[in-house]
Amino acid sequence: MTFISHHLPSVASQEAFPDIRFFVGQRHSSILADSEILARPCDPVGALRPVRMSEDVLDEDAGDWSFAAVLRLTVRPYLAEGYPDLARIANMIGTSRRTLQRRLELGGSTYSDVIQQARFDLARELLTDLSARIIDVAMAAGYENPQHFSRAFRRVAGVSPITYRRAAIAVA
Repeated sequence: MTFISHHLPSVASQEAFPDIRFFVGQRHSSILADSEILARPCDPVGALRPVRMSEDVLDEDAGDWSFAAVLRLTVRPYLAEGYPDLARIANMIGTSRRTLQRRLELGGSTYSDVIQQARFDLARELLTDLSARIIDVAMAAGYENPQHFSRAFRRVAGVSPITYRRAAIAVA
């Protein structure tokens, strides 16, 4: 759900959505989430409290529903601004920087790994759009220039963005 406002939501709004954490005055007001994640059962309606990504909310044995996967979705709207600040993202999900780092370590990942994979996932999607230029894909994924993007993409995918695009088009 997306709530756009420059002011705090009313008490009635907060009561109507008890498990939603409202952010106001942010540049982005949404988090992208796969429909499978949204379809998972949630806690029963209870007292107004911030939603926290913790062991009681996340079940890492349920496919791709892992802390790192959810974090990739969380940082995605912020990639075009560059490298998302760890402290800012930790605050958004209701935890400290160190707790976020520890939680990632438990899953065998780092914050840098999450950002790199989020950028790669976004770039792969954007590269399937023939109207998107490589430089536009690079900027949308948070890279300062197309050369840096190409090197990073090749490091993860094993092929250049152009080669990846051609292969994706051939399969489609």
